[in-house]
Amino acid sequence: MHLSQQPQSTGIFRFWRDFGYVAGATATDMFSNLFGLEAVLLSTAVFTIGAGILCEPRM
Repeated sequence: MHLSQQPQSTGIFRFWRDFGYVAGATATDMFSNLFGLEAVLLSTAVFTIGAGILCEPRM
């Protein structure tokens, strides 16, 4: 990445990070009402572990 692209890249990253906070909180509320809090916590753990496994070879 060229140095002149850094501010734009940082802005894009922060937008999607913040959007993820909002979307994640909304989805967690909806799914916890439908399936219960335990199911939501378990699925969050599974997704987190899966993301770690998928990202590990690329790091």
